[in-house]
Amino acid sequence: MPSLDKNTEKRVVSFLREINLMLVLERHTDEVKRIKDLVERMPALEREIINRKYLDKEADYVRHYEIYRDLMISEGHYAKVRLRGLQKIAAEFGLFDAAEKKVCGQLSSNF
Repeated sequence: MPSLDKNTEKRVVSFLREINLMLVLERHTDEVKRIKDLVERMPALEREIINRKYLDKEADYVRHYEIYRDLMISEGHYAKVRLRGLQKIAAEFGLFDAAEKKVCGQLSSNF
């Protein structure tokens, strides 16, 4: 799986905001179901961070520091776990750049 660059991170966050809006409006599409299923399969810490920051009804009002402080983890650890969760979402929904997809495809064909 390719690493998450800033542009891809922005796309994933934007996508999650759209999902959050659908959840608030109670529009349960296939994408909403897929993201909920994916997040449920994530390790507990990733799941907690993604839900609190992006999927909960209050997500727009929660700051990163509130989450890592509440979870009693360092800012650095929070960032790594959060990016790992976003990376999984990007891979599942095809949100990586074309160049990253090409690299990923070359890597997977070598194994």
